[in-house]
Amino acid sequence: MKLNLLFIASFLLTLVSASRYVLVFETGKITPKDHIDEVKQAIETLGGKITFNYELTITGFSFTLPKTASEKLNAVSKKFSSVEFPFFIEEDSTVNAS
Repeated sequence: MKLNLLFIASFLLTLVSASRYVLVFETGKITPKDHIDEVKQAIETLGGKITFNYELTITGFSFTLPKTASEKLNAVSKKFSSVEFPFFIEEDSTVNAS
């Protein structure tokens, strides 16, 4: 029981101390899988966790990143987003259709 409570507390602390982002490749399905994997690896190196892969209507993924590493996202964009395979990163939010 104590282990379960410790796990839940640890999980909740992670949610509070992490920011959620979405990364979308503007070139869609023609973006090489190797390039996508390199970007994911760079995010994970910063302490990020890939939470969902987008493959049907857009090409990209969502991820969480510790708030302490958020300022390093710009370096990932500069290194991996190119004229050939550009991408953008936005903080994740709820979208409402009207």
